[in-house]
Amino acid sequence: METMLVKSRICGPPTNLEFLATILESEKFKSGDTLTSFLGDFKFQPAAIDVISPGAYTLIQDLPARPSVGKGIPHSGPMDPMGFAIANMLVGNDRR
Repeated sequence: METMLVKSRICGPPTNLEFLATILESEKFKSGDTLTSFLGDFKFQPAAIDVISPGAYTLIQDLPARPSVGKGIPHSGPMDPMGFAIANMLVGNDRR
């Protein structure tokens, strides 16, 4: 089940596959020491961002992008060196 959740790819609306896989990977779940209340204390941090105020040119991409499609996506992929540095600075990381 864990392999199925981790390797599944669904394009479209958000899913809870990552959440379910994280539950299956937890030591508490593996030991069988869980009740439904386990989810109340379960710590899960999804890999996601919130777009607060999108603009007309807002573009969110994942690697490796679509370099053959065009439409404004650079052939270097979704994150060219300048975009990567700016994204890191925006979230408080070192620009490298």
